[in-house]
Amino acid sequence: LNAHLGIYRTYKRISQSYHWRTIQSDVSKIVARCECAVIKLANPQPMDRAPLEVFSATRRWQIVAIDIMKMGITSRRGNISVLVMTDLFTKWVKTFPLKKETKGEVARVLVAEWICNYGVPESVLSDRGKVFMSGVLREVKLILGYARMFTTPYHPQTDGQVERYNATLCQMLTSLVYKDQKMWDEWLPYVNYAYNTSIHSSTQVT
Repeated sequence: LNAHLGIYRTYKRISQSYHWRTIQSDVSKIVARCECAVIKLANPQPMDRAPLEVFSATRRWQIVAIDIMKMGITSRRGNISVLVMTDLFTKWVKTFPLKKETKGEVARVLVAEWICNYGVPESVLSDRGKVFMSGVLREVKLILGYARMFTTPYHPQTDGQVERYNATLCQMLTSLVYKDQKMWDEWLPYVNYAYNTSIHSSTQVT
């Protein structure tokens, strides 16, 4: 369940349980020969590397950044895009497929999949605009009866953490669904697990 995250994270995952003298060179050779590496090179994603994020959190679940990533292909289950939710402090990521990009649907997923598991964040960071996010938070309040959250709009390129994860998600899905691209939503739970349990280069922890 490494989801083809490259040499560094594959090496880190294996070295947590095993070690031998040539482990690094062996991992490098195996990853380079993997069919997914050819697929990635043949299908590059036109994404610029985003700058470091402007907003920083001081504790977990304080600031949650949400973004909607259009997939371009409707899945067999009728999903058209992915709601990406990221905790800026721990870098924990959750992704969920969407059949429609409405305020009500985003609010429903935010409550059911994030708030019910991790609690109400102090702030929700989004590039969808203040009007859109205000509508989402109103929907959340209707669902919960109460929700004291603030919405913080940002320019699409200012939150580097979300943008970088989106680029990583595209690469991971490209490696997994090249035989049947309409199954991309079925791979999301595995991509979530692989990303969240791999060693993050900036924190050196999962």
